[in-house]
Amino acid sequence: MSHRLLRNAAVVLMLMLAVLAPHVVDAQGNCSIFRSWNTGDSLSAGDLSASFTTVGVTNDTFACLSDYSATESQMQTTTDPYPSSAASLATTGQGELERLRYVIKKLTGWSQWYAHTEALTNLDRGAIWGLGLSNGTDATNDIDIAVGQATSSDGTGTLVLASALTKQLDAAWSVGSAAGGLDVGTIANGTYHIYLIKRTDTSIVDALFSRNPDRAATITVTIASPGVVTWADHGLQIGSSLTFTTTGALPTGLVAGTRYYVITAGFGTGSFQVSATEGGSAVNTSGTQSGVHTGTSSPVLPTSYTLKRRLGSIPRASATLLGFTQDGDEFLRKAPVLDVNTTDPGTSAVTSTLSVPVGIKVRAYVIAYLNDSTPSATTVWFSSLDQTDTAASHTNGTAHVSTGTASQQASTALFLRTSVAAQVRYRAEVSAAGVTVRISTQGWIDTRGR
Repeated sequence: MSHRLLRNAAVVLMLMLAVLAPHVVDAQGNCSIFRSWNTGDSLSAGDLSASFTTVGVTNDTFACLSDYSATESQMQTTTDPYPSSAASLATTGQGELERLRYVIKKLTGWSQWYAHTEALTNLDRGAIWGLGLSNGTDATNDIDIAVGQATSSDGTGTLVLASALTKQLDAAWSVGSAAGGLDVGTIANGTYHIYLIKRTDTSIVDALFSRNPDRAATITVTIASPGVVTWADHGLQIGSSLTFTTTGALPTGLVAGTRYYVITAGFGTGSFQVSATEGGSAVNTSGTQSGVHTGTSSPVLPTSYTLKRRLGSIPRASATLLGFTQDGDEFLRKAPVLDVNTTDPGTSAVTSTLSVPVGIKVRAYVIAYLNDSTPSATTVWFSSLDQTDTAASHTNGTAHVSTGTASQQASTALFLRTSVAAQVRYRAEVSAAGVTVRISTQGWIDTRGR
């Protein structure tokens, strides 16, 4: 062997000894050296090849890399990869890890990049795709839900429905497809809000029906027999359930955290009476009260389910769920319904209830019709209750139907924002027996929490 080869072999040997720490002699598993050397050992070509193979192949795995979480402080170390909108290039594997940790922490909003038990705070609360609703095979009672995913209503998690689901309104909720979906109470006519729900401990995703619109507000209660709850624009319906909380004390007869049911007696769009049971006797209140009271009407989730997202709201009438089709946020009735057909409504504002969901504000899609057999042209103005009431006029720029001359008919398609009680308003320009106003409800737009 030449002196050059001997010198090169010695250099290689020295480098190997510097890189490879001593381990068990002849150990050949991952993350170990090929062998340890003793004084007087001979270096063969096979030993050299095997050593390089161990270093470059056997040990060239992620598991053999040194850790970068030796301490909690080191585990928390991050580096901004894009400070001041300029790329910060990593020059080591350590730097790459720090930058990846930074992004994870930024995306999740966690206090540390690994603190996965904390709520996700940076999710898009409006995100929803797929999860379309349709009438089931039993169109009277069933709703089919397509696959998809959505952010929970509180923005703390994501609900992913991997397989289509069918839930039955005429049975109490139970987990799984072709299973009951009613949260509490008994089936009745009214609006049913459909919620996707999730257990975070098992990641099971399911759905349920509820007459509760997931609303909360400050309320007042009279001390009387019966006690009357005042809740402006509550959006509840007969059969909805709710609980009360307070910063002070509720009147005697009501217990904080206990579920009560809205009953028929005394029901209005801004007040109602409650019973301890569905359809039961009204609660009488007495004694004194203090503090600020809050009413909450949310879906009653099954045990261990903590996340929810409303997917849509479907009316039920004549003991049958509405026949409908959905395209994104648009819900169309399969059969339009004539909700208003009034002759000579006068010139004052008229509030009318449309056949759309109760408990949420939607953009009702309607066909407005005006028949005018009076001697002169007239106008009917249509508006949301969220707008200021305005006298009908040809020239005030409001959504209206007008006849250009006497004894004509006119119609137009309108989108009107409803109240949570499914109400809109209209107002005629003149009062005359020859004026007829009709509103045909075609469907609605429901942004579903976006």
